[in-house]
Amino acid sequence: MRTLKNLNLPKDIKKTATLLVGVSFGPDSMAVLHRLMQEAFKDLHVAHVHHGLRKESDEEMLRLEEFCKIHALCFYSKRLDLNPGGNNLEDRMRQERMRFFKEIYDKIGAEALVLGHQANEQVETGLKRIFEGAHFSSLKGMEECRELFGMRILRPQLKDWKKNLVAYLEHFEIPFAIDLSNLSSSFLRGRMRSEMVPILRKQFGKDIEENISFFMEKMGEWEKYLDQKIFSTLEKRVEGPFGVFFPLEILEKLEPLELDHLLYKSEVKNRSTRERIAMHLLKKEFGKTVTENILVCHLEKVGLFLLKKPIVFSETMPQKGDKRGWLPFWKGEIGYFPATSGQKWILLEAHKTKRKEKILKRFSEQKIPVFLRKNLYVLEDEGKVIYEFLSL
Repeated sequence: MRTLKNLNLPKDIKKTATLLVGVSFGPDSMAVLHRLMQEAFKDLHVAHVHHGLRKESDEEMLRLEEFCKIHALCFYSKRLDLNPGGNNLEDRMRQERMRFFKEIYDKIGAEALVLGHQANEQVETGLKRIFEGAHFSSLKGMEECRELFGMRILRPQLKDWKKNLVAYLEHFEIPFAIDLSNLSSSFLRGRMRSEMVPILRKQFGKDIEENISFFMEKMGEWEKYLDQKIFSTLEKRVEGPFGVFFPLEILEKLEPLELDHLLYKSEVKNRSTRERIAMHLLKKEFGKTVTENILVCHLEKVGLFLLKKPIVFSETMPQKGDKRGWLPFWKGEIGYFPATSGQKWILLEAHKTKRKEKILKRFSEQKIPVFLRKNLYVLEDEGKVIYEFLSL
């Protein structure tokens, strides 16, 4: 129909591709299934999850199964047995659906899982993320193509409005059912559809969804622009077994918004954590540590370290070689090797001698990161330090 956009499918998805389509028998998923059929995709498989929460679901599953039988489509179904009174029912249902889809996806060797999400749901997603205080890069809503749960997930009708999908189904006389529980106040999505969006529409006008959708599209474009701005910085990051390091000279070239985007893309998800790092960097307050769950961020004179796992003593690192310096250690190219007879590794901080002071002075002169010094073991032989590898 002219009111619908073309299905937005990646160019590498051929008509012969094995596609798994998640179908609830609602109008959105039935529309995307029929549209794929209309475009002559030859290997479609339908996966349906019966949530066991509505008496109408039994009949809907039978009607969908009959539709698939008539059109020679492979049909897979599963009935869930969830406690409706438990916490986070929406999330638990989603997890179970995805687990079932993944099982069938692997079984048939699918190239992608196709879902029927449409523009109204996209708007709801954007509003939800705004009110949750999400990073701006999440305000673009659901992605049309992404990897999730080990599957390539496609949402090709995110630009189509629900009313147009319903009109499409009615035009082609395709069966579908309206799940009234989608408007239930028991679920956040239901409250948004039955209460929040209608109030906004009444206050701001009938085009509110289109305006929100336009805003979300611009957020997507803004993210792509910032991705380009930080691309060279990401290219210059130094990755190692403990995390990621960004040299100070490249961080200082970034505008505040670019730095925030870089940190978010580097898994620093907490807004206050990013703000604290940016503040320390602006004021050149080095030697600062900011933590976020298991992520530990160290701002040093040489740059920013994002530790994704602790630095612990290990004798499983490469053997002693000619290479020296803290950077090869960060990259995992050098490290601790088995001590020979009479030798032992001792934590430098526990070594109370003038040699320790001499080593620490050398570390300071070479701007070796402070947090690395605190985690350094030195090799001793009869109480004398014979080897440390951080300095050059």
